[in-house]
Amino acid sequence: VMIFFSRRICQDPLEKFFRCQRQIGRIHDNPNVKEFQQNTQTLRVVVTVCRGSVKSNCRENDN
Repeated sequence: VMIFFSRRICQDPLEKFFRCQRQIGRIHDNPNVKEFQQNTQTLRVVVTVCRGSVKSNCRENDN
């Protein structure tokens, strides 16, 4: 790849991921590497357990 235009990709998922990282830290919103890894593992578990957000404007198919 010669040139990569980051403006052309949707950065919302990445921004959401880092927002969740900061929310997990609560008071400590600047985690070190170990805390970041633990937070990432926590987010993986939460995502697999929770299928959708309570505040989501989407609903699952009836099929």
